[in-house]
Amino acid sequence: MFVVSIKRLFDYSGNRLDKPEYKYFGYDRYAGSFSTGYPTWIDFHHAETFKTAEEAKKVYMENLRILARSWGEYDRDSVKICEIKFKLVEKLPWKEKENRRN
Repeated sequence: MFVVSIKRLFDYSGNRLDKPEYKYFGYDRYAGSFSTGYPTWIDFHHAETFKTAEEAKKVYMENLRILARSWGEYDRDSVKICEIKFKLVEKLPWKEKENRRN
């Protein structure tokens, strides 16, 4: 699974962020009636995911003209395709343990 990411350096008012943050390619469709449906940079939990890096690049390139309108807030040199990998941290039980009173 792949995403397209970029480093955000400035807030909407043009103030430099104390700590840069990553945003991800997605579509503006999570603000109800205020959503535009246009491609944008958003938080990870709304990021578009792609099955291949090639698909991610293709979709990014198709939407580059619209995304370029907000370059002022971002580090353009930080745009990249990232692979999402899952690493086992801990196995969890699949049933509850019985509570016994002694």
